[in-house]
Amino acid sequence: MKILTKTLLLSLCTSPFVMADDEINYLDYRAANSAINYSFINIAAGAKGYQEINNNLTVAGINGQALLNESFIFKLGYKAEFYDETINATEISFQDNFANIGIGWRYPILKSTDLEIDGNLIYYWNSETDNDDIGLKVGAALNHGFGETFDATLGIHYQSIDQTDIGSIELAFTKYITRYVGVGIDGYVAQFNDSELDKTLGNIGYLGVHLKLAFY
Repeated sequence: MKILTKTLLLSLCTSPFVMADDEINYLDYRAANSAINYSFINIAAGAKGYQEINNNLTVAGINGQALLNESFIFKLGYKAEFYDETINATEISFQDNFANIGIGWRYPILKSTDLEIDGNLIYYWNSETDNDDIGLKVGAALNHGFGETFDATLGIHYQSIDQTDIGSIELAFTKYITRYVGVGIDGYVAQFNDSELDKTLGNIGYLGVHLKLAFY
């Protein structure tokens, strides 16, 4: 009877009608055996500055993304940039808002490294004026996982919105202090694709911190 049972189980496991083991274990720390965690809610805050301007903008935002399958990532987010300064007895205050929705595609190139290509549709509006616009942001990134608790991303992006084109290089690090909670830093340097804006404002720099709440 034991021999018959073992034979039957072996036959079932090797049958073409049984789902093959694709080495994906969704109970693992990294979903879908991906290089880094792709499904999370991200809360971020930081400072954005221009090379030719002394005062910085305060930036805050929240975004989320979900790994739909082994290859595709759904993205959704919101970011606000605040400026509130008094210059020569004149108060200058405004808030720029950016909402995005997009899709990413990941392709494993090494055991712990993925190539990601993404595109986002962006809606921009200014809270103090009637100015608004719809734009696009596209780019690529290398995502690398160091063990199970440390993620790093190096990316390049091109954004076109509100009659302004910007190219950027981005870098981010995240350390997961628990299975579901990660903290980290991120930043970028960017340049206007416009000689007048580049001369007036100079290069753009951003440095911030983030909190990631992962889900699987």
